Amino acid sequence: MSEIQYDKQYKGDKDVHKKIQKFKKRYYANFLIKGSLLFTALVLSLYVFFNLIEHIAEFNRYGRTFIFYLFVILSAGALIYWVINPLLYLLGIRKTISDEEAAQKIGNYFPGISDKLLNLLQLENIADKNDLAKAAIENGKNTFKNQHFEEAVETKKNKRYVPYAILPVFLIALIVVISPSLFTKSTKRIIEHQRDFLPELPFKLKVQNESLLAFQNEDFTLNIQAVGESLPADLYLVTDSRRIKMQKEPGGLFKYTFPKMQSNESFDIEALGLKEGPFFIVVKNRPNLRGFNVDLKYPSYTKIPNEQIANLGNLTVPEGTEASWIFNTLDADSLSMFFPTTEEIESLESKDKNLFSHTRVLTESGPYEIKLSNEFSPNIDQIIYQIDVIKDQYPKITFEQFKDTTLYKYIIFGGNLTDDYGISSLNLYYKKEGEKKYKRQAVSIAKNKAQQGYYYQWPLDSLKLTPGQNVSYYLQVADNDQVNGAKTAKTATFSFKTPEKSEIKESIAQSSSNNQKDIEKSIREAKEVRDNIKNIENRIKGKKYLDWQDRKMLEALVEQKKELDKELEELQKQHKEELAKRSHFDEMDKNDKIAEKAKELQKLMSEVLDEETKELYRELQKLLEEKQSDVNDINDKLDEISSKEQNLEQELERTLELFKRMKFDFKAEEISNKLEELQKREEELSNEKITGKNFDEIAEKQKDIDKEFDDLEKEFKELSELNQDMKNPEAMPNTSEERNNIQNEQGNFQNAHEQNKKKQANESQKQMSKEMQKLAQKMRDMQASSEMTSLNENLDNLRFIQSNLIKISFDQEDLIKEFRKVNQSDPKFVELSQGQLKIKDDSKIINDSLIALSQRVFQLSSFVTRELNDMNTNIDNATIKVKERKVAEAMAKQQFAMTSMNNLALMLDQVMTQMQQQMQNAMGNSDPKQKGGKPKLSDLQKQLNEKIKNLKKSGKKGRQLSEELSKLASEQEKIRRALEQDGDKKGKIDPNGKPSEGEGEGEKEGKENGGGNPYKKLAENMENTEIDLVNKRLTQEMINRQEDILTKMLEAENAEREDEYEKEREAEQASSYEQVMPKAFEEYIKLKEKELERLKTVPLRFNKYYKEEVNRYFNNKNKQKDNN
Repeated sequence: MSEIQYDKQYKGDKDVHKKIQKFKKRYYANFLIKGSLLFTALVLSLYVFFNLIEHIAEFNRYGRTFIFYLFVILSAGALIYWVINPLLYLLGIRKTISDEEAAQKIGNYFPGISDKLLNLLQLENIADKNDLAKAAIENGKNTFKNQHFEEAVETKKNKRYVPYAILPVFLIALIVVISPSLFTKSTKRIIEHQRDFLPELPFKLKVQNESLLAFQNEDFTLNIQAVGESLPADLYLVTDSRRIKMQKEPGGLFKYTFPKMQSNESFDIEALGLKEGPFFIVVKNRPNLRGFNVDLKYPSYTKIPNEQIANLGNLTVPEGTEASWIFNTLDADSLSMFFPTTEEIESLESKDKNLFSHTRVLTESGPYEIKLSNEFSPNIDQIIYQIDVIKDQYPKITFEQFKDTTLYKYIIFGGNLTDDYGISSLNLYYKKEGEKKYKRQAVSIAKNKAQQGYYYQWPLDSLKLTPGQNVSYYLQVADNDQVNGAKTAKTATFSFKTPEKSEIKESIAQSSSNNQKDIEKSIREAKEVRDNIKNIENRIKGKKYLDWQDRKMLEALVEQKKELDKELEELQKQHKEELAKRSHFDEMDKNDKIAEKAKELQKLMSEVLDEETKELYRELQKLLEEKQSDVNDINDKLDEISSKEQNLEQELERTLELFKRMKFDFKAEEISNKLEELQKREEELSNEKITGKNFDEIAEKQKDIDKEFDDLEKEFKELSELNQDMKNPEAMPNTSEERNNIQNEQGNFQNAHEQNKKKQANESQKQMSKEMQKLAQKMRDMQASSEMTSLNENLDNLRFIQSNLIKISFDQEDLIKEFRKVNQSDPKFVELSQGQLKIKDDSKIINDSLIALSQRVFQLSSFVTRELNDMNTNIDNATIKVKERKVAEAMAKQQFAMTSMNNLALMLDQVMTQMQQQMQNAMGNSDPKQKGGKPKLSDLQKQLNEKIKNLKKSGKKGRQLSEELSKLASEQEKIRRALEQDGDKKGKIDPNGKPSEGEGEGEKEGKENGGGNPYKKLAENMENTEIDLVNKRLTQEMINRQEDILTKMLEAENAEREDEYEKEREAEQASSYEQVMPKAFEEYIKLKEKELERLKTVPLRFNKYYKEEVNRYFNNKNKQKDNN
């Protein structure tokens, strides 16, 4: 507030003037308060008064205009006089009362002051000129020192004006509570005085709509509620151009719908001829979605190309797909996406006006809603779409396996791998019994291929499983899921157990027994086939045409032959498996002779089914298919078939006998090997020094040996039974003495153990070792002797048969010449016929002899028996033709018979040469396991060492000693030269004594370390011995050197033997490790591959979801087929 201006400068007491100034401020403030109260009382009273008058009189427009302006003028005058005017004085804008006037008012209020203050002010005016006035002023200052001039203003008198202001306020509040319309309507009518107001309706109309806000292109329903005792029958909506009757609803409600509003609308409501209004409907736009694009970026590993979808909100995508939405909107201020599944609300950024974008990685399925809004409204229609996220499925694996239950060399796995996007790896996990952790081995597959078959042959030899050891395994497949990481699926855990030695032995024995039974069964069935052929021949003999029954019998014959062929093929397979088992487990290949016999027998069995016989049956089948079959042609064909079937029967009988002989050889070899093994173990056990601590342990080991020897008793019995089962049994040695001695020594050892007699126990062990060695030697001698005896007998028989063949060949040739000269009517023709009969009888003898011999000699091939059968057939036919005096035909058959005789003679000559070579190789070598006839050098060296030891112990001297030493030196020289020659052949030593080029780095390294080439080092040591012997240095050092030489020779021979055996085994394993695909398994793999190909034919235009559905359908169909 500005300071009030004074009329003159202070010249006297400043304090007095300040107090006068305070009085003036309070004086005008009091006047302002009084004016405000009076103004309020007047204006409110006028407001109430004019409203009451207008409410009662309801003036027209002019009356209301008069009241309006009268109220304004009176209110403005009161405001100016009572409020503005004192406020201007208070603010100093207008000139206030003078100090003298103020002093007079103050003097009137304070009786003690009276005119003193006024006098003081007057003295100040003359103080400058009158010193007496100055002295009077100074005297009078103290009179007003404690006076408060502002108290002269009586503000309490304003209280009497407060009721004038409160009374109209109270009256207004009372009227508002009782009848608020008195003010609302009257005030409105007075304010809108220029407007004509119709008379009020006898009821009230209320707009029920929350607001009169409508949206473009949408219907707007106006709801008017009539309230009162008397309701109108009709209401009308009146616009500038139309008067529309509103629809009446129960309860006084009236409705009208504005269709598809485009712009703002004004209207009145008319009832009973009276209008109420105007009302205004404002039309606005709702937010709308014009369109949108979705950019889909699929995970790279799915190999699905990225794409853009327009205006399609429903998405079916792989998990991990990145979706980018770009929305184009209209009249939208904001846009959000609501995902109910995760209860997330994403407020989208506005890239440009009406453009919104959002990017999201899709990992879960569920709906999503697009919400638009502006300042007036959200979007009215829900925009909801669905996201279907195809989770990366777990890979699937089907599994089939084929276990090698013959040699236990491999397991074949196969099946199908399927995944929705691709397979990353397939691994085999395995764990041998006794191991804690599984080992992993990768299986080759096509990586990232979704559907594929797999095939794997797992070689078990690499695991080095011991007999009876179990291995657990399973396959595990992993997919290429880059979103969640590779997922895996695995097969069930399977196990494979290698058989115990006893189980293998039992399996081989069972296979052998089954094969023998199958051969015997095949022989019986072959005889039945030949008997049926004879019956059919007798039935159709003399017939011109075949009847229905004849054809059926012939067709049955063909089918019977097919079944027999199948059985023979299965027999070949089973026999091959048996030989494979023996070769793999029984070490059959270590005995060359038995291995050769086994191969010859396998070859013989493979030749049982010849293609010629099959072709004859095919030709017979063709004849039967003809409508009018020629009986003579069928008879001829049956004759040929009969001959072939006879040959088959003979071949099977021969096979059976050779099979029995081979079983005998196998069993004899098995017993010999077992005896040698037990003897070696017994010898090693007897060399262990028996003490109090290890006596029980040695006794336990001895029990194991005793048990195994007792088991051999069964083997000896089986060998005897096998021998008796052959047509020509072998001469079995009498081994009862050695066996009894061994059993006795077993008892002696047990007694010694019980009595704790260590020395006696050791002697029993040594004696058992010797008896076992004798027994083993007897078995080896029996094998060698039997082999030599059989070779001699068989050679003699072959020579006899060959001689007879040559003889009847010449006889047949002479007969042919004679038949060319003689006439059919010549009496000599009968004589020549007798000669043909004699050849037939002689051939019968040769046939029986050769058939019997073929059952003992493996080298005789099936060609011999077939040629023999052809010879007999041609001789028989020639004899028949001679009887019928058909000379030309008879001579042709004779010529064929002679050709077969010559062929047989040549074949037998080749067999004899082979057997003679075999006999030469066997000469001087009683051990069937040794190759060649000469003794081993290590044996000769061992004998020489014994002679040197004996000579040193003999005490011979002089000339006698010199002669013995010379002989020994000569023997040592021969052994050395033989060793050097052997080394030259093997490429170990060149003529200069240097290692060959083929010597490995390891051997060179060994030589550098002092080992050198074993042959060269041995030769040098032997030469040193020769020098010592010539110089009569028979020292202990030399004897030790000789023992070292023998040890090194045995090691070298053993190493060579193992190396040679390993090479053979490696060659065998190389062939056996070729991918073996069993026929049944191969058919399974092909079937599954076809199913996969069919699944691949799903049209590429299908999306991933539908492809999955189609694949699932096909898989279910395949399962149903498998179940059926």
